[in-house]
Amino acid sequence: MAYLTTLALFALAVLTIYGAYTKTRRYLTIRAFKTHHKCQPPRPLPGSGLIGYRVIKELWTSHRAANSLEKHTAHHRSLGDTWELSFFHVDLIMTISPENIKALLSTQFADFGLSHRLPVFAPLLTGGIFVSDGPAWQHSRALIRPAFTRDRVADLPRLDRHVQRLISQIPVDGTTTVDLMPLFFRLTLDYVTEFLLGESMESLVSGPDSEQQRFEAAFDYVQRQLGGWNTSGWGAWVWPNRRCEEGVRVVHRVVDGYVEKARTKARAARGREAGKEKDAETEAASGGDAKQGKKGAEEKSGRYIFLDELALSTDDPVEMRNEILNIIIAGRDTTASMLTSTFHALARRPDIWARLRAEIAPLEGQPPDYETLRNLKYLRYVMNEMIRLYPPVPANSRQAIRDTTLPHGGGLDGTFPIFVAKGQVVGYSPWSMHRLHATFQPDGEALRPERWADGEGEGEKGIRAGWEFLAFNGGPRICPGQQFALTTLGFAIVRLVQRFARLESRDPEPWTEDISLTAGSKNGAKVVFRV
Repeated sequence: MAYLTTLALFALAVLTIYGAYTKTRRYLTIRAFKTHHKCQPPRPLPGSGLIGYRVIKELWTSHRAANSLEKHTAHHRSLGDTWELSFFHVDLIMTISPENIKALLSTQFADFGLSHRLPVFAPLLTGGIFVSDGPAWQHSRALIRPAFTRDRVADLPRLDRHVQRLISQIPVDGTTTVDLMPLFFRLTLDYVTEFLLGESMESLVSGPDSEQQRFEAAFDYVQRQLGGWNTSGWGAWVWPNRRCEEGVRVVHRVVDGYVEKARTKARAARGREAGKEKDAETEAASGGDAKQGKKGAEEKSGRYIFLDELALSTDDPVEMRNEILNIIIAGRDTTASMLTSTFHALARRPDIWARLRAEIAPLEGQPPDYETLRNLKYLRYVMNEMIRLYPPVPANSRQAIRDTTLPHGGGLDGTFPIFVAKGQVVGYSPWSMHRLHATFQPDGEALRPERWADGEGEGEKGIRAGWEFLAFNGGPRICPGQQFALTTLGFAIVRLVQRFARLESRDPEPWTEDISLTAGSKNGAKVVFRV
């Protein structure tokens, strides 16, 4: 017994000494790294510390009050571009410095990753382009990029069919209030599913108790759970939510239906190819001439269908489901949120509506083609300004893969580099940066599309924003669907402006944040249209 006690004490002593040694070695390594790179710590957020009770309380209360974006921006006003908050031994660096964001997303891309996202999304998906790094991310991006070529994005008649369905559901009596938000979310869901999956979900023409609208309700609820209180990733495990679990099952069931159809087509295609190869071998042996070669989904259907190509590259249904859900989150929610915020604002600015109608009038009610849409300058100014003020992804983050630095924000004057430890998370806020950066002053909070004018007859020289305008991220991870989103946004605006002479707000409240995995208008866009 004494021998076992002695052995246990010896083992404990060895572990203690080893722990002290590794901590000391780590401390000395970090100190040398900081000295070599001349790093200084960023300014701390008041209330941070070992527990960070004040920080936790503020995060919770601001989330409940739907003013977390405003609070975050206020901290940047008082503390500067870059600061640090601490709670429960977690140190988060927050920045709106374009120089730092450029380092995160581009010049030091290899130093940062997204592995910290996976616990947040885990109940819904376990991989895909927006939660993976390294070869897995490269594989996902290689699959999705061909879907967004110019020719495919420019296929506007397909989009117009869905927009006309939306317009048909808007009252034209000049007195009935309509909330555009649910219509916009159905529009983008229908279009993105047709565009990438080859078959529209048809939610705009489905009934209130249909499978499509059950999917919508489940998808929205799950995202709210994952993006709100559960942002830490703990909620799905520490606070089980049966409604969320059921919502995930509904979402998976619907998406798995698309997946199984694609897998069936892919297996049939492989069978045909195998048969052709066998026939070719037979003909070659008998002196015949046979054409060989693999045909992808684009050759078979006449257009590229992402899901069909995905099924040709993998037969794993979970991998396919993950990729689809990544795309639906990006393609549906971000564009629908932007449309909602845009019409919430336009209903309060008849002057902007009138200028849009004047620019679009030469079309005489006809839908614009892709080049015409791109050349509508004032429309472009409006879209830039709406994305600046209401970015659908108002905050984002990266996690350090190794010990590294950020070029700006350390020391009392914020001019020194900052040390970023391996595993440390750096958050950045397009929402705050778009309001506070000098490029957009002195009226960074104002809605003024003319700030983007190029000077041709506008009476001013327009701004040329760089990294301080982060509409679709940047660097290697720049959004592959950027032109798809802008085209959908612009085309929908044009067709609604063509159809209606005026719109009036029926919501007395200002724009209020509603944050799930994206950010949108809590009150929707309640308006009255007049023809």
